[in-house]
This record gives sequence, structure tokens and C-alpha cells, in this order.
Amino acid sequence: MLQPWILPTGNAFIKDPTRRFRRPNSNWGRDLIYVRPDFDDRAWERMNVPHDWAISGPFIADGPMGAMGRLPSSGIGWYRRKLNIPAADRGKSIFLDVDGAMSYATVWLNGDLVGGWPYGYASWRVDLSPYVVPGGTNQLAVRLDNPPNSSRWYPGGGIYRNVWLTKTQPLHVGQWGTYVRTRQVSSKAATIDVDVTVDNDSPNDAIVRVATTFYALGAAGRPTGGAVASIESADVRDPPRASATVKGSVVLARPLLLGPPPAQRLNRYVEVTIVSNVG
Repeated sequence: MLQPWILPTGNAFIKDPTRRFRRPNSNWGRDLIYVRPDFDDRAWERMNVPHDWAISGPFIADGPMGAMGRLPSSGIGWYRRKLNIPAADRGKSIFLDVDGAMSYATVWLNGDLVGGWPYGYASWRVDLSPYVVPGGTNQLAVRLDNPPNSSRWYPGGGIYRNVWLTKTQPLHVGQWGTYVRTRQVSSKAATIDVDVTVDNDSPNDAIVRVATTFYALGAAGRPTGGAVASIESADVRDPPRASATVKGSVVLARPLLLGPPPAQRLNRYVEVTIVSNVG
């Protein structure tokens, strides 16, 4: 059974302490054989993610109309993956980003409980940093528990979307930490507002400098030419194990607009943010 205290603790975007459960002192699930680094999983089926365990069937002949696609999506499934973390990553913040896993996911690394997420239709993140052993092989284990009759449509089963191993410096732009808005847009000018949230995962205070620059994006999806607009850099104090947000605005002259169909043109811009620790 998935314990309620697992759920919010693995997601940095839940900032309200009143929405979190206290984690017990014990390492829940450590005695499960599948989370142990020395478990021999060579007989397990090998696969690539995204993966949906239900599509291999067989189809369910009996049951109510719909019957969740009439495929065996319910049940418990395990995934294991060895992660080779180089010694050069010592001191970095390392996250596991999962775009979608169905459902009630629980994550262990090297036998230690990391966290999890119950909802199968949302992306989520867990922080692997406290459990990573740099310079060695790290054993990741993920348990999914997809309840029966939990959906009116086909929900799928397994890690059915992409998974990312994200490595950053302790001082970094937070997950979904860049918020860009445009207002007063015309062929003459457009006002761009940008909020950048910087996470400080280190135990020390930091003075953070945030600089933001905009470039035109070419057909190949890469910046072309020089900067078309820049927001003057700003400094902010970022306390240890906390976040700070820098806000800025700039007016882009003569923006290239998409325009209405059928003569619409794919004009795009890219925003580049540089975060520096200046003290």
C-alpha cells in the first residue's frame, strides 16, 4: 500500500508546507527484494520507455462496455535501471523527471526511498541528490500500482511517457521556473515580462545575478543573428535551501508576428537566461 507521506515530498513545486505529510524515520520499502541493488534482474524483460505493459494484451472478452479499453492495464509493475553517475557530478543537484507513469508511482535509489507521485496523468519530479553515489553505479527502482476500474477510458499502464535524468548546479533555474508573458503586442512593439525563479540547493547564502536575452529562432530551431532584446541583469539574495524570483520587462521593437491564417508565418523567438553566483 502506498503511504500518504510519500506523495508530496518528492515534488519541489509543492511549496505550501501545510500540504505536506511528515516523513517517518524508517526507510519504507527497503526490505522489498526488488529495490535492493544486489537483486538479480537478468531474467526480467528488457524494454525501452515510454512503455505500456497493457498493449501486449490479451484483450478482455468479458466485462462492461468500454472496460478501460478491454486491455489488462491494471496491476502492479516494477522497473529497474542502473545509473552510472560520474565522479564529476559530485555536488550537483540530480533529479528524475517523469512525464507520465500510470500510476501511484514509488521510487527508490540504492535501496533508499526517494518519493513518488499518485496521479498517472501528470508529470512529476523527485530529487535523487541525497541518495546518489557519484563515481559508481546507482540502482533505480520504480514501482507502479494501477488500480482496477479506475478509469472510464483506456488509461494505459507503465511508464508511458519520457523519463529524464536532469543534472544541475546547486544554484539553478527552478523546475518550470521561467514564466514569459507578452502584452501590448503590435507590429511596432511588444512588451515582454519575464519571471525567473532560482533554486538554491546549497547550504549557503547566494547572491544571484540573472540576465535574460532574446534571439530570433531560425527554421532549424536555433538562434540566428545577435540579440534582439535584453533585460538588464538584476541581483537577488537566495537563502540556502530556498528559492528567489527575479522579475523584468523589455520592449521588443518591430516583432515578427505569426499573423492570421492562411498567410501565417512561423516566426519564433527564444529566451536565454544566464544565472550567476556573484557572492
